[in-house]
Amino acid sequence: MDLSSLILPTEFHNHFTRIEVLELCDISTKEHILELHLEEKNNLPSGYPSSEYESKGFYPLIEN
Repeated sequence: MDLSSLILPTEFHNHFTRIEVLELCDISTKEHILELHLEEKNNLPSGYPSSEYESKGFYPLIEN
């Protein structure tokens, strides 16, 4: 079983594909961090005409 399926709602997987899940640890604070890499599925909900579809996109990746 995938770790992301335990923390994300089931419906989430209808709209996104999991690309990668990284389990990280911050040594200084001893915090465990999950980093999820997702890809949006390009599926329109039923009842919406494709002529009205407009991709809004996402902001570029920001790295600390």
